Amino acid sequence: AALAASYEPGRHHYPGIRAPLPGDYFDAVRPPLSLVLREVFGASGIDLIDASFSIVTTPPAALTIAQRIP
Repeated sequence: AALAASYEPGRHHYPGIRAPLPGDYFDAVRPPLSLVLREVFGASGIDLIDASFSIVTTPPAALTIAQRIP
């Protein structure tokens, strides 16, 4: 899916390119991810805020301080 995706420049100061995930991605990963988050962190549920295929293309020396924060 990542190879076939259409990438475009990232927004909101993202230092690279991004592409949307397949529409059914979270249908497949939500059940096991919810289980792990509940067992490890005690989370009662999860909400998707933002998710995409993302590739940093900016050289490390050109990143701003905010872009270096994980």
